[in-house]
Amino acid sequence: MNVEAQQENPNSLLWWMRRLIALRQRYRAFGRGTIEILLPENRKIFAFIRRFNDEQILCVFNLSRYVQCAELDLSEFRGAVPVELFGNQEFPPVGELPYFITLGPHGFYWFSLQREAAASASPRPKFEVTGDWDELFRGAARRKFENFLPSYLVQRRWFAQKARSITSVNVFDAIPIPVAGAVAGRRSAAPAAVLLVVYVELDHGSPERYVLPLAYLAGAPGEDLNKWHAESVLAELTTGTERGVLFDAVYSHDFVHAMADLLARRRTLVGTNGRVQGAPTPALRDFDDCIRDDCPVTTLSAEQSNSSVLLGDQAIFKFLRRFEEGINPEVEIGRFLSEQADFPYAPRMGGSIEYHANNHTAGPATLAILGEFIANEEDGWHYVIDALTHGLEEALAHRGDPELSVTPPQGLLSLHRDQLEPANPLVGPHLEWASLLGRRTAQLHAQLASDPRDPNFAPEPLTTLDRQSLYHGARSLTRQVLHEVSTLGVTSPNVAQVLEREEEIIAHLRRLTTVTGDLMRIRCHGDFHLGQVLWTGKDFVIIDFEGEPFRSLGRRRLKRPAMVDLAGMIRSFHYASQAAALQLSRNLGIAMQDSELGELDNWLTFWHRWVSGTFLESYLETAGTASYVPKNRAELSGLLDFFLLEKAVYELSYEVNTRPGWIDIPARGILDILDARL
Repeated sequence: MNVEAQQENPNSLLWWMRRLIALRQRYRAFGRGTIEILLPENRKIFAFIRRFNDEQILCVFNLSRYVQCAELDLSEFRGAVPVELFGNQEFPPVGELPYFITLGPHGFYWFSLQREAAASASPRPKFEVTGDWDELFRGAARRKFENFLPSYLVQRRWFAQKARSITSVNVFDAIPIPVAGAVAGRRSAAPAAVLLVVYVELDHGSPERYVLPLAYLAGAPGEDLNKWHAESVLAELTTGTERGVLFDAVYSHDFVHAMADLLARRRTLVGTNGRVQGAPTPALRDFDDCIRDDCPVTTLSAEQSNSSVLLGDQAIFKFLRRFEEGINPEVEIGRFLSEQADFPYAPRMGGSIEYHANNHTAGPATLAILGEFIANEEDGWHYVIDALTHGLEEALAHRGDPELSVTPPQGLLSLHRDQLEPANPLVGPHLEWASLLGRRTAQLHAQLASDPRDPNFAPEPLTTLDRQSLYHGARSLTRQVLHEVSTLGVTSPNVAQVLEREEEIIAHLRRLTTVTGDLMRIRCHGDFHLGQVLWTGKDFVIIDFEGEPFRSLGRRRLKRPAMVDLAGMIRSFHYASQAAALQLSRNLGIAMQDSELGELDNWLTFWHRWVSGTFLESYLETAGTASYVPKNRAELSGLLDFFLLEKAVYELSYEVNTRPGWIDIPARGILDILDARL
């Protein structure tokens, strides 16, 4: 075969071998350690397990020219999640039954058997009560349960303060949730679930409250839940002579439909210190099919800052985990876009469920939100990363082509389209979607600023005092975040440079106070990034108007310059470029040559600036002379530069608290912003 032809084809045998070699070099178990042959009944399937230290690789081969299936005895790995190594895709976890698998003609799989954190942690606690299961939240049993909660909370993705230690947890309120259709005020049996509001004391800083909906299953249903959704189980619970499991109620059909029923019927459920009420919108009638008790319920497995459940294929129930009193921006903006504005590129809002405290001194806290489910191919994050990774592989295969010898634009506002070939393989496939996303963002802002009579949405001037306030807030955030990062002892050359350049960051932020011009502040998305847009195959739909989860509700509801959303999306493009590079590096591993790594970094910068510039250009063209759009380049550059840097500093705080392995991405972003120009 012609080697040059194979080099230029990412789907060729040469490239496949490069990926294979990279995988083999990444996992030492392939060349060392032990081998254990499995013996499935189907003799046309050859399977074995390689082990070395903490690596466990399952290899399965189909020796036939026909499709085959087999059941593998993986009981030793119960609870482990097989991750297919080529695509890094998770398969269903191993349960108590033999693991069933199918393979195409002469097909094969290599799996890394990775145990969930919960599976490798200490054994689950065991509780015992003499009456109904909800007796656990009263008396001495409650105190024992409260002592267990710190170890549970710190393992949750939605627990925001992983850099702080929990000193105590107390149950603030426990609201029984009856089965849907039960008569209000009459309790004839144990509840379908109990909604807990827990008060969390931390070693420093203000305490926080979280929402824990819990339910109980005994007998075979409990065993099945523990088998197929082990991540949902908190503890074992014995009630009298009956043994079962205490679990997260978002996995309970009865709980989800009880909450939907509460919303639809405007019911009120009373607890010790407050009450839960449904607050439907006029659009709820469009979700009637999803509220019926026979509507299927699907809990989304990806744990985020909240928990989401699908009702059929039309609605999605989002259960908020952090308890915050006040108007929730997602409810407020969602209702505005559904009921007052004309914006078809956001889901309709069906209503919310609120907690009202008995003391009447604070506003209601939103516990759950029902909204329209938008059928989609994938979110913008995965759509962009998949397309970019494929494009980078093509570029590496044709790295000698003259059109790949590129020089990144000097800044986002310095694009020269006459210097770019429309079919450039690096950015050509991305310019259309970037332009479309810019238009949809401008249309969103136009609707959010469309009602001057509504004080919550009427645009307001950005004053000199506002600029000073924005600067002081960003300066305080920077000091706090960099101090936190330095005390945690994060070791990274990029982070070290950021810490050394703290005063330069502050000086960069201070430039905002010198920016002049007449500009209006408006309500914004508040946490705008690629994960907050859905790609339907033809268009983008914008979702999740809750705002940045680590900011207070009051701050999330503030009117801000529209540039804050643009900066958020541009930072997301940078994240996507780095994530694509990580994925490509994982695919090719150390088989990548140094020269290829250097070219890759240049291509990523080129891609990021062209895609960001195209997005920005499309936004400005669509927004036109709107009152919230800067009137000249200097004002635009000053505002965008400020919010890009503020966002990157915020990301640094987020990553050090939740994903320390990603901290280099915002650190590199900060350095790029300091060294580049718009």
